[in-house]
Amino acid sequence: MILRLDETDKALYDDLSNVSEAAVAAWSEGRIDDARALGDDFWARMPEPKHQVDLLSQMPMFIAFNALQAGYIDDAELWNERVKPWAEGTSVAPTAARISLIDGGIALARGDEDRAYEAFDQAFSLMGRRAFQDKDPRYWEFFASRSGRATGGSNASGSSLVDAAAKGEELLEAGRITEAIDVWEGTLAKLTPGADLELEFWLRGS
Repeated sequence: MILRLDETDKALYDDLSNVSEAAVAAWSEGRIDDARALGDDFWARMPEPKHQVDLLSQMPMFIAFNALQAGYIDDAELWNERVKPWAEGTSVAPTAARISLIDGGIALARGDEDRAYEAFDQAFSLMGRRAFQDKDPRYWEFFASRSGRATGGSNASGSSLVDAAAKGEELLEAGRITEAIDVWEGTLAKLTPGADLELEFWLRGS
């Protein structure tokens, strides 16, 4: 059962949202001590069970992503493991693909190419090349080379709707959940039902 903290304790929900977004921003800006302190504060104050608190339960994934981008592999692994119990209960392909991509990035940074390929292959099986869109290009280059896929070209179709969906991904990974949802809902409203089932699945899954 999902705890709708935004309904049961809106003040705490808003506070935790702000703290988690600040943690993501600190990682992306290289303020490592601040990032760790904010993350610890967020995690300590999350209600139990931590993996069942509406949208806040997926924030560790974005903290993990930004820690990985900053080069702090152990921190990235810690936060990615924290989000997995939540993800296991959702069965949402884009979320599972993001987690696998982070696992792959962690393994690649540690030189474990077999584990990296396995994780990237899982991400690809869930979302195709879109799983790698706007991520570190080394991830796709490594996976494409090892799997025999072409490495050239764009990760997306270039359509305005795909670009809008990708913008939502960028906002989400920056911890700006509400803005990401607004972008996705706006994109869905413009999408003709059945015209692009993969894109529609991506948007609804996100």
